[in-house]
Formats: sequence, C-alpha cells, structure tokens
Amino acid sequence: MEFTAEQTGIINEKASLVVVRALAGTGKTSTLLGYAKSKPHVRMLYIVLNKSVQKEAEQKFKGTGVKPMTSHGLAFRYTGSKYQHKLAKGNLKPYEIENALGISKELHDEIGYYGSYNDNMVIASIVLETLTKFLYSPDKEIQSKHIAGDTVRLVKTLNQDENAVKQIIIYQTNRLWNKMIDVSDSTIPMMHDGYLKLFQLSSPVLSGYDEFLVDEAQDSNPCTLSIVFKQTGKIVLVGDDQQAIYGWRGARNALAFAIKQGAATHYLTGSFRFGENIARVANAVLDVKGVNYGVRGLGRQDRIGRIEENQQKTIISRTNAGVFSHTAQAINNQKTWWHVGGSEGYRFDQILDVYYLWKQMFDSIRDPFIKSFTDFTELKVYVDDVGDAELKPRCRIVEEYGDQVPVIIEKIKGKVGAASSIESSDVVLGTCHKMKGLEAPNVLLDDDFIELCEFTEMLNKATPGEKAEQLRKANEELNILYVGITRAKKVLQLNLDLLSYFAGQHDDDEY
Repeated sequence: MEFTAEQTGIINEKASLVVVRALAGTGKTSTLLGYAKSKPHVRMLYIVLNKSVQKEAEQKFKGTGVKPMTSHGLAFRYTGSKYQHKLAKGNLKPYEIENALGISKELHDEIGYYGSYNDNMVIASIVLETLTKFLYSPDKEIQSKHIAGDTVRLVKTLNQDENAVKQIIIYQTNRLWNKMIDVSDSTIPMMHDGYLKLFQLSSPVLSGYDEFLVDEAQDSNPCTLSIVFKQTGKIVLVGDDQQAIYGWRGARNALAFAIKQGAATHYLTGSFRFGENIARVANAVLDVKGVNYGVRGLGRQDRIGRIEENQQKTIISRTNAGVFSHTAQAINNQKTWWHVGGSEGYRFDQILDVYYLWKQMFDSIRDPFIKSFTDFTELKVYVDDVGDAELKPRCRIVEEYGDQVPVIIEKIKGKVGAASSIESSDVVLGTCHKMKGLEAPNVLLDDDFIELCEFTEMLNKATPGEKAEQLRKANEELNILYVGITRAKKVLQLNLDLLSYFAGQHDDDEY
C-alpha cells in the first residue's frame, strides 16, 4: 500500500523508544503492519488490549515476525494456569470480602468496633479497592499510597486516628491478597489482574523477542508496562491520548511517560474514517481540553445532521442506563435492535434484582449482594457512600421505569425485536466503552455524556486538594465524548448539548 509521509516516518524510525500518537481512524494498524514488513527477520511481541483484537491482529500480521498477545494471555502461561480451578468469573463484591476475611468480627475483638452493615461494606470495599490499585501498580508490596476510598469516614467509624486506620486497611488488604494467591484457598477466587501481578513480580525476561509493540498505550496497565520497560529490546508505544477512557480501573498514559523519557515522537493525524465535518466536531472537544493538535478528515464527504429514518443508526450512550432506555424505545417503536458485545455485557439481570429490592420482593432476588440489603433506600445510601458506578445508574433506571422494568427485560431476554445480525438491525446500541475500536456509518450521540460547559464547572467547584483528581475525571469524560464522536464515518447526529454548543458558533442549518 501507499503510505503517507506521517506513516513513512514511523516505519523508518530507528530510535530504541518510540511513541506514535495516532488519532482516531488514522491508519495505526496499517502503519504497524508496514513497520513489521520492513523488518521481516525481527521477532516482535505485539501487546494488544483484548482477545478480539488479538485474533484480528493474528490474521493481519500473518507471515511477519509479529506475535500478537494480550498481557493476561502472556501471564496466564506462566502464573495464571495453576489457578484455573479458582479463577474469578466476575468482579469481587464487598460482601464476599467480609465473608472470607471476617473483618468486622476481627475489628470487634481487637478494638471494640460495632458497625452497621453499611459500615462493614464500606470497610470491605476500601480493602477491595486498595488491592485493585496495588494489582494495577508496578509496586512490589501494598503501601499506604494504594489506599482508596473514604478513610476520613473510617476514622470516625472505627474511632481510630488516620495512621491506625491506614495500618488496618493495609493489614486486611494483605490478608485478602494472601488468600487470593493461595492455590488451596477456595474462599477468594484469583482475579485475572492477580495472576498478571504475580507475573510482573517474578521479573520475567522475555528473551524470545527483539522488539515490543504496545497497542492502546494510553490505556496501559502500569503493571504491564513495568514488564515491558524491563526488557532490553526496542519499544514502540502506539495510541491516542485523547481516547484514554480507562483511568477508573487504574490505566495510565504510557505515551506521556515515554515522551518524558526522551522517546522519539510521531503523530498520525490524517483520519481515513471520516471527512472534515466530523473532524471539526472532534477538534472542538480537543480545543476545550486545550490540546494543541487535531485530527484531519481525509475520508469521503460526511455531514453533521439528522440521520434519515430509513437508514440504520448506531446510538452510542455513555452509560448502560442509556442503552436500556433506547432498547425500550426500539421495542416500543417496533424497530429491530442489536447490542454491541451482546446483551449479557450490560448486566440487565442486576437491574431486575434492584427492581425486586425496590418492590421488596426479596425471594425473587438472585444476586446475593443485592439481597443483602434490607430495602431500596439502604442500597441507595450504600451506592452514594461507596460511589458504586455500576449500581448507581441501575437504581436510576428502576426509579424511572418502575413496574415496566421486568416487562422490558423479559422482552430483551426473549429477543423481542432483536435483529439476526448487526447488518440487518434498524438500531445498533452500545456504550462508548463497547464501541471502542469500532466504527459505524451513522452515529447518534445520546444525551448522557458530559456537557462541555461542565468541564470548567467541575474544576471551579473542586477544592485545591481535589483539583488533580477532578481534572483527571473531567478529561476522561471528554475523552469518552471524543471516542463517541469519532466512531462515525458518514453522518453524525449531535446530542442536545453539542447542538447548543455549536449553535452560537455556526449557522444552525449546518448542524
């Protein structure tokens, strides 16, 4: 294929540490393929984000010296396989931590602690979040810097000073970690990030490879990066800073880190996915963020406006709640629908359990965590105390849809109105996180994204101590919006906030 000047510069780069800032749709994979073909005898490990990307890369890079793998797939061979009998099937829950460790009983015996059920769950959730932060980190042991959650509340709850509280959390987190890595302990399953951490702690030498390519490096796991940066071969980090949307699970921007280390830096800014109109909307978000470079639309003619009724539309939501709402609308309007990644990934069953709690139909609740609450109000208090990002929108759905919830979920399970394939559906539905790496001809943005004016409001309201974390969260929300915008190839229908934002800057007819 014929490469652009930007791509050719990357293919010919000789530096030992390289960063490629590849904006949406700019030919990242074809550039890496060109790079691999230019060095046919060099053995390269290509670390990708998930299994589906790995399978696709295996086909595209066939015949080259490139071995695509996920970091977890690599670690499983060395440390994960012996835990196959106790691998976690989902996320750990605070009540499971309390049941396995008996934290509340231990604290009662040691310091005379008497706490409510919610207090116990808050303590267990902080222990779980602290372990999670440690697993994502490059560190060798659990430290106070890994402690997550509201320790100020624990000072009051446990009637201990801050240092004592921190020591309690570190001690209980170590207990949890030791149970997890114990092959014979069935009370706590092994998390996938757990055996990856064990692999990193073993300081592996990946002698079978000469170079290391890291995809989606803006959302890299620091634990994985620790493994990569300890190797002796050339390292090429590829990604888009503006698509970093996994900070909530400990991801860190390896691109920025490597640039500080003196990496040779290249840009891919010409997008073949869309034209200048969609590029202009994407760049407006980048301008709000203060980014000093933008994407150039090199694709076919595109437009901003309403998607025609007879055309398939992909509705991209920020939340699972948005996907639920639009599925209900599609069913009611007798439109065929398709869920990106499958309906199971949106956890609609848990919405039903929250509904049963709301109705006080306790015998119908299947999720043991939901069943552990005495009523819907107690669940909402817990959600607010802990900041549970999964349960909060589910509570909101139940309050909004009420007795329609079981009817809608039954129809979703029964595939009422579901299309036989994504190509044959009237409406394609998914969140930004599910749509990451994908594209669609006609995209409608849901109204549940951050509003552009909220960006400055979030920062103005933050105290000096909160400023850095609020800035990170606000930036990530804008990144999620940018990801949604840049999935579109031909037509982008803006949500109400973006329509309002552009109304004062352009003729209304344009949007």
